[in-house]
Amino acid sequence: MLDTNDNHLSDANITFDARLKFTKAIKDERVADPKIAAQWFFKNISQLAENVSTRKDIKADIGSLLIYLTSLTTSFQLSMKECFESSFNEIKDSKEIMFDGVMIDESRENIQSQLLF
Repeated sequence: MLDTNDNHLSDANITFDARLKFTKAIKDERVADPKIAAQWFFKNISQLAENVSTRKDIKADIGSLLIYLTSLTTSFQLSMKECFESSFNEIKDSKEIMFDGVMIDESRENIQSQLLF
């Protein structure tokens, strides 16, 4: 939950990471436990996938995922910005192709034989 009494939140140009710093601590102990937060995260990924495929509203699903991700980053003393940057740096130079509905990294060994199979 955001502390809406803080004047910094009225700035429309505030970054996502900075906005998370104004997030009140979640007092629910189940969410504070990283193992449980991860389990709920995956449960909500499943719900999101179902709602996307059936074209239902996904705002609450995305919000729930952000709550659990925020809980996980807090538990491991990380920032969302650090996680985004780390993920981007891992994938920025990768070259993937879609084959038969599956994403395959072009640098993967034997890709030519896999594509011909």
